Amino acid sequence: MDSQNSSLSRYILVVLCVSVVLTAIVLLVLNAWVKNKSLSTGNYFGGSSYEQGYKDGYLAAREKSKTVAPVQTGVPVLSLGGTIDSASKKSLELKVTSLDINELVDGVPEVRTVAITSQTKILKRTNLDPAAFSRKVDQWVKAGGATKGLTPPVPYTEVVISASDLKAGMNAIVTAAEDIRLESEFSATQIAVTQ
Repeated sequence: MDSQNSSLSRYILVVLCVSVVLTAIVLLVLNAWVKNKSLSTGNYFGGSSYEQGYKDGYLAAREKSKTVAPVQTGVPVLSLGGTIDSASKKSLELKVTSLDINELVDGVPEVRTVAITSQTKILKRTNLDPAAFSRKVDQWVKAGGATKGLTPPVPYTEVVISASDLKAGMNAIVTAAEDIRLESEFSATQIAVTQ
């Protein structure tokens, strides 16, 4: 009986030893394979490497910081700039490009719903050519605009348009009466589209 128990014990011990050796070999092979596929260069399991993801994220953040001015914390944001995704007579969908906002971080979508009320002023701005703007500035200077505290001239002309003139793809600056930095829906006091 003791010989049967010792035989069984030896058998179990041999099986465990073989299992440990095989597991070690498999781990060594996997380790060598991962090093050959190097995390910094390889795509495996359907994704990119950690280093590549870090580089892509860093470069994307760098590009975004070049185009979007940072907003100080606590300062109310009363206007947003962006592109109109869709528009109707009562509202529009604005894809915001003027704020450093991330949907996952800030909890507010990049595309905002802007209500158009009877009080909303809708303007179309047309840029002046440089010579016409220069003449406006010269007139302002001759009139003593800086010393009299007059508002400086703007480089565009404005005309009032209706909500039906708003189209997808137009660049727009939307103004509201309250802080709209983290609002997904709000009413506009003014919408200015540029051409």
